[in-house]
Amino acid sequence: MVTGIGLWYNPQSDTVFPLGYFTHDEWLKSEERAEALGISFEMQQVILSETDIDVIRLAATMEGMVRIRDHRRRISVQFYVDGGLMELLHKILKVLENQDFDVTAPLDIDNLRTGESKSVSIVQLRQSLASNAPILLKEVGKTAPNELRDHPHAEKIRLAKIQSASTGSNASS
Repeated sequence: MVTGIGLWYNPQSDTVFPLGYFTHDEWLKSEERAEALGISFEMQQVILSETDIDVIRLAATMEGMVRIRDHRRRISVQFYVDGGLMELLHKILKVLENQDFDVTAPLDIDNLRTGESKSVSIVQLRQSLASNAPILLKEVGKTAPNELRDHPHAEKIRLAKIQSASTGSNASS
């Protein structure tokens, strides 16, 4: 069931995609919309073949996308990122401030890569970022990428994407 505002955000292109009456996973099932968002062809194939909504949403976040949903009493933000948290959070704050969200509502921020979560309001997020105070603390080290446990479905998605890529290249040969 769709509640409040739902968005996909591509921080690389700084583009926001409102979902309308779709859930995040339903919206991604359109190849045209997924491509516009910036989802690779291989990951689109994974998404189209998947029925588990959590896996579909994780697949998009693994491509660098940010999932935002207003649940009326709280707002959730999910992403999958190894490093560069502060830069990403600044971009997310800009998106949140440009929408019609309650700036005092709890904002649940989840990094699906590290499993770290934090609940703040948009006002508190703005204050923390202005003072350069960390919101989330865990970042995957550049020299030791396995120091933090990954999301339980991440490997399944990576393997499915590789399989899709090899199937696609075999079909074009």
